[in-house]
Amino acid sequence: HGMQAALVRGRVVSGVELHDVFQWERVSGNRPTTGSRECMLVVVGHEGQEIGLRVDALLGEEDVVIKSIAENYRNVQGIAGASILGDGRVSLILDLTALIEMSACPAACA
Repeated sequence: HGMQAALVRGRVVSGVELHDVFQWERVSGNRPTTGSRECMLVVVGHEGQEIGLRVDALLGEEDVVIKSIAENYRNVQGIAGASILGDGRVSLILDLTALIEMSACPAACA
């Protein structure tokens, strides 16, 4: 269907990049993603549907308290909330259910 895919443990998994799902503009200087054969995927799923999120690196695991961004800003489809990390940086928390739905038709569903 014209989407990137990967063979993961005998299953075909759609490869998804967040900038495509959220339709973010690429900042000049970022590496292009077309033509690259090797990448790291984080496979996530919900109710029998799964996608592979293409990531640059895995930084680790951390317990966080999720704060709603809708209370202070507005509801953003695909974002469940935000958290302030121990070093003071803000981390957005993905809504995987919405992200899987959005990745099925990123251009039409926005």
